[in-house]
Amino acid sequence: MENSRRKFIKQSAIFAAATYAGTMGMSAKSYGRIIGANDRVRVGVVGFSDRFKETLLPCFLNHHKELNFDIVGLSDLWNYRRDLGIAHLKAKFGHDIKACRNNDELYATKDLDAVIISTADFQHALHTIEAVKASCDAYVEKPFSPEFLQVQISSLIKNRNKIKAYFASSPLLHLKSIAYSKADELFLEKLQDTINKNISNQDLDVEHLAEKMNMSRPTLYRKIKSISNLSPNELINLARLKKAAELLNEGVLKIYEISEMVGYSSQSHFGRNFAKQFGMSPTDYVNSKTVDKKALKSIS
Repeated sequence: MENSRRKFIKQSAIFAAATYAGTMGMSAKSYGRIIGANDRVRVGVVGFSDRFKETLLPCFLNHHKELNFDIVGLSDLWNYRRDLGIAHLKAKFGHDIKACRNNDELYATKDLDAVIISTADFQHALHTIEAVKASCDAYVEKPFSPEFLQVQISSLIKNRNKIKAYFASSPLLHLKSIAYSKADELFLEKLQDTINKNISNQDLDVEHLAEKMNMSRPTLYRKIKSISNLSPNELINLARLKKAAELLNEGVLKIYEISEMVGYSSQSHFGRNFAKQFGMSPTDYVNSKTVDKKALKSIS
């Protein structure tokens, strides 16, 4: 989709920088939204402070329409500050803002994506840890406590593993979708292109791939393993299967023709690998896509 996981993270990064020079965007829930981040990013506010009212909010208002961000709720223990905040935000955004007596109520808000932490500095660590555990992105000013950093690291590792698993089980998801940086994306695009150009070669393995990528075998192995959690040979096989899924989705070629095109000498071997990887046989996959296309035609 056009608004992919990468676009969502890019939005978050741009917004974090724009919101406050000392603000840092910590990704958590964004990693869970690998595909389909085309809806509005719903933001909550933890603590209605003068700093938020006078600095953070004006910057938010300068960018929220362009980046499709919206504030939907505010949490503050103090009734007076909470009422002030709700009235101020309602006047700025022109719609109702959910008033939350505590952070638990805020995180219970449906589809909350992120929070801005604007409480006192000594409360940042506690509130940011709450946000991460609630699977929300947190925009918070420095400094960070060691406890928060440990929780954040654990969350990032967990969600990176989710991305890798989702990529491996999704037939049409491109290799570059697991890139964590621009350098990774460029590397994966080159890797994908190299595999595709040699995909019919049954002997394509890490040795051939390293030679064509102008990299040593150990370097290539470490690079692929760190990004995908797969060995080069495992990634080659997955690329064959994903290319096969792409061709099956087009509905032009027969299954046996596709299996040969992607480097399998045996259609039965191809079928077993496809089913093991994607949870359905090539025939079932084709049939499911046919049903989807018919359903779309009936709707249109």
